[in-house]
Amino acid sequence: MKLILGMGLTGLSVARFFKSQQVGYQVADSRQSPPLLDTFIAEGLSDDCKLGFWKEDLLEGVEEVIVSPGIAMSEEIVIWAKEKNIPLVGDISYFHAMLMGQLLVLVVLTVNQPSPNLWVKWGLWQVKIQQFAAILAFL
Repeated sequence: MKLILGMGLTGLSVARFFKSQQVGYQVADSRQSPPLLDTFIAEGLSDDCKLGFWKEDLLEGVEEVIVSPGIAMSEEIVIWAKEKNIPLVGDISYFHAMLMGQLLVLVVLTVNQPSPNLWVKWGLWQVKIQQFAAILAFL
């Protein structure tokens, strides 16, 4: 299971993605009433939600922690995760790694199709094959 620390915009976007991909996750926020709590509830993203003071047992069964930008690396929960050798990642690095995995599949699927009008669906993007080289260079 993955743990999302922070229920702001970053936590919301990661929770939406995990739910859409049927990835097991829980969300946690040190605040009793995070500003986006109603959105998490309305979208069914808060089924496994921990609010308020973090305890070390929050890390039980956690394979990876996605840390929102507003969470200090000096927070006890982050330190505990490091001590337990649980990988800590930010949302950008998580999605980058995930897209790079898809990119390898995409390259294999499109390498023999040189048509300039070929459109490729990649993650949330749809690009022409000519633009694909520019995206590769960017990543």
